[in-house]
Amino acid sequence: MLASGLSPWQAEGSLELFDWIREGGADSVTSTVREVTGNDPHSLADWLGEMRGAFLGRPPGLAPEFV
Repeated sequence: MLASGLSPWQAEGSLELFDWIREGGADSVTSTVREVTGNDPHSLADWLGEMRGAFLGRPPGLAPEFV
């Protein structure tokens, strides 16, 4: 991290954050998504599966999709 240009305190802070995540600090589940959106939350894996096309784009040579 230091070699990439982060200062020592930024690198140390990143390591502390990664340790916190590894120890389960980000595992808590809240009702915030449901309260804000009115929809049940779903996993990142589900969202990535739904949005896969947005990240990959249309294959070359494929006709445009009309809506």
